[in-house]
Amino acid sequence: MCCNGVIFADVKFREEDKARRFQLRGLKVVARKGAPPQQGSPPSSPAQGVSTTFQLPQPCPAFDGTRCLVYAQRPDHCRRFECFLMKEVKAGRVSGAVALRRIAAARAAAGRVEVLLEAFGNRQENRPLAVRFRQSLKWLETGKAGPEALALGSQLTLAMHRLNLLLNRWFYPGS
Repeated sequence: MCCNGVIFADVKFREEDKARRFQLRGLKVVARKGAPPQQGSPPSSPAQGVSTTFQLPQPCPAFDGTRCLVYAQRPDHCRRFECFLMKEVKAGRVSGAVALRRIAAARAAAGRVEVLLEAFGNRQENRPLAVRFRQSLKWLETGKAGPEALALGSQLTLAMHRLNLLLNRWFYPGS
């Protein structure tokens, strides 16, 4: 769920990732200019005092649905990330069987959101789930939605809330 846009909207590259290498492999890399420089990194232009950050939008185009096609060369963020659930399994506080049930529940919750987004007409599968959800809510806020769309929007909001509860409880890095 890290790679398919459920947990993350994008992967931020570190300097050592060499974003150009990923572009050469045909992956879409987005440059964000104007971000304040990160602590310990020099700005891209001393006069501007800003840096350029590079991101790989999710869902990751290198994810084929079951595996990473650039696994050996994946970005450092991907290499180092371990969800909270994985940390709990490694520490022996959660069994593998319980972890698999939690993963299945989160996948089912994400699947429910997907179904509702499609019913809502948002079929942009190349966009992160949270982005698609926010796009759908913005459309509802225009006041152009009829009663059926409003009811669907309510179901979608509730489904996204349930998914976020699961993700926050089991997957996001804990302290």
